[in-house]
Amino acid sequence: MIKKLLAVGFMGLVLGLVPAVAPVQAQTNAAFPEMSAAGSESRAARRFGPYATLRRANEVANYARRYGYNAKIIYGTVGLGTRAYYVDVWR
Repeated sequence: MIKKLLAVGFMGLVLGLVPAVAPVQAQTNAAFPEMSAAGSESRAARRFGPYATLRRANEVANYARRYGYNAKIIYGTVGLGTRAYYVDVWR
């Protein structure tokens, strides 16, 4: 009886992990796509977040800056006294 339960549990675990190991094609620089020549004057900003730590918000802002974008970190709250940080990115 225990062997059957363990076998069924193991098969469920194996079948549950199969989709997790399927290869996914990653897109390069998907968060900060290059603007086309026609839209190069666009000043639309995107907001990323919330991030729990200021360190993570700085990492995201520095990543955007490496690609030539401007970035600004904004302090906010989520819920009762919970700190959150957002990153505004624009060209």
